[in-house]
Amino acid sequence: MQTSLSAIDAYLEGINELRSMTRGLSTAQLNTRIGPGTWSIQEIVVHILDSDLIATHRMRRMVAEDMPLLVSYDENLFITRIGPGTWSIQEIVVHILDSDLIATHRMRRMVAEDMPLLVSYDENLFITHIPAADADVDEVLDLFEANRRFTARWMRSLAADAFTREGIHTQRGKVTVQFMLENYTKHIAHHMPFVDGKRAKLGVGAR
Repeated sequence: MQTSLSAIDAYLEGINELRSMTRGLSTAQLNTRIGPGTWSIQEIVVHILDSDLIATHRMRRMVAEDMPLLVSYDENLFITRIGPGTWSIQEIVVHILDSDLIATHRMRRMVAEDMPLLVSYDENLFITHIPAADADVDEVLDLFEANRRFTARWMRSLAADAFTREGIHTQRGKVTVQFMLENYTKHIAHHMPFVDGKRAKLGVGAR
């Protein structure tokens, strides 16, 4: 267990290492390739983020599966399930973050690769095997915001035809980048009625 904890500490230290990679550099310097066939520092940083998104999703799936906006809140209410088989508000928020991280990776693959295979996952197993109640909701919301800003920025840089690029989803079949973007944009609205109902039953009141 101690080895795992040390590995997690080293994993977190990667935040400082990545920031140090870009410290003191101008935008022009970040985007300079020093020779043919090399990557700029900015391209390396984005590649590391891509790899981390993939790794995070893979590790969460490995734990969960066999072989494979809230300004203030009462924490106890936030993690309360209002009935058997339901999710708490915090579990919904963590689920939305999971989905967004996965969506970003899928859309980046669809833009970069030809017809990639997009493997589905069981969201209920994530909730069952990875305790969302232990998450720091501020970290969850910060990561959600950072990922959405990052995704919006690179998507704005794409040519119009990039949004017609396709991938094969193991449940939905052929899907486009445009479909994925619209589908995940609606994801929060899909969950809001459930959250409002939970807030009412918990006596918290309207958002």
